[in-house]
Amino acid sequence: MSCKIRPDFLRDDQIVVDLKSTVDGSPQGFYWQIKKYGYCHQQAFYTKGINAAYAAEGLDLKVRDFFFITVESVEPYLVSVHKAPEDLLWQGQDQMETNLRLYKQCIDTDTWPGYPDRILLSGEIEDYMSQENAWLDAMEANE
Repeated sequence: MSCKIRPDFLRDDQIVVDLKSTVDGSPQGFYWQIKKYGYCHQQAFYTKGINAAYAAEGLDLKVRDFFFITVESVEPYLVSVHKAPEDLLWQGQDQMETNLRLYKQCIDTDTWPGYPDRILLSGEIEDYMSQENAWLDAMEANE
């Protein structure tokens, strides 16, 4: 299965740097953004992709580290450097692997989650959500 990544910067010493703009680059603020926007999933995906690219080129290299550089989008435009916490990295790794399996299954079966092809009436929304959740559960059960 082919996937694409585009890291902001991959240093010669196998350190990945990802630039993020944010309104709150404090450690607490960025922690919540990592959770909200799934940056730990992105880190896992980028790391897996870069390591696969190294292997495909016959290089005995692996990503050594991964840093997020935040630039605040409001004055005084502070800059900070962060690493994702270990607990979120494990969650991100697990979720990324689940997402890749689901993506592969969608490609293989040409069955994709999405919105229904008609207008839903307000009473049908709960039924739609139940069906969508059942579909996702069935896809995961077939892994």
